[in-house]
Amino acid sequence: MRKIIFLSYLIMITSCLFAQEINQHLEIDYEMVMEIDPEFVVSQIPYEYRKQFGELIREELKEGIITEYKLKTDGKISIYKLQEKINNSQTVSGTLINQIMEADKLPIYKLLEEKLFLKEYEFNQKKYLVRDSLKSFNWNISKETEEIEGYQTFKSEGTISDSIKVIAWYSPRVPYKDGPDEFWGLPGMILKIQYEAGNNLHTITAKNITVKENKLIIKLPKNKDFFTLEEYESIIKSFFEKRKEMNYGGVDKN
Repeated sequence: MRKIIFLSYLIMITSCLFAQEINQHLEIDYEMVMEIDPEFVVSQIPYEYRKQFGELIREELKEGIITEYKLKTDGKISIYKLQEKINNSQTVSGTLINQIMEADKLPIYKLLEEKLFLKEYEFNQKKYLVRDSLKSFNWNISKETEEIEGYQTFKSEGTISDSIKVIAWYSPRVPYKDGPDEFWGLPGMILKIQYEAGNNLHTITAKNITVKENKLIIKLPKNKDFFTLEEYESIIKSFFEKRKEMNYGGVDKN
């Protein structure tokens, strides 16, 4: 009799937890700070202007380039989107922010149970919908901890494309294997990511975590044609190769 009562109680508790799970989701605001080497930027401007603008650029880039994103997730499906802001600044940092916003204005969707992602790209006045497998980061978890937004997080290290080192901080208190941008796969929500790309250090940190008491509804982009990431990158490569051939073809080499 005790076993029957215990089993009934367990089923009831499990049902309640499941009901709670499907009627809750998280909204997390992330801030991305991109630390750019000011000397590299200064070296790209004409020599005659370096003395006039060099120090100004160094001072301007000292704090890094900051952009904001929002993640909505229920642990099964998620959307990560840039929070667009009007920016009329004519400074170097303002120009860089506008370039980031233009390149990253379309969201990334993660289908966590299927281990897939969806992302639309705009290139050469066309839209391409990429549908591919989520990356495996081969995470190595350590005992090092850090508190982020009141959550104790644990450090983990992984790699992108077998070469770029990634450091992630995740919280087991939030049992979703999700995170900002393309990052995922740890036994808890990733609240901070650090990695270097193009000699620039990127740090993405959670700044606000909100539990929403309703089921998350996400409308996925629809397109008749899907491309893998490799196919999309091949399209871009082919485009620039053809344009290069056309440009060289118009030059008389003799």
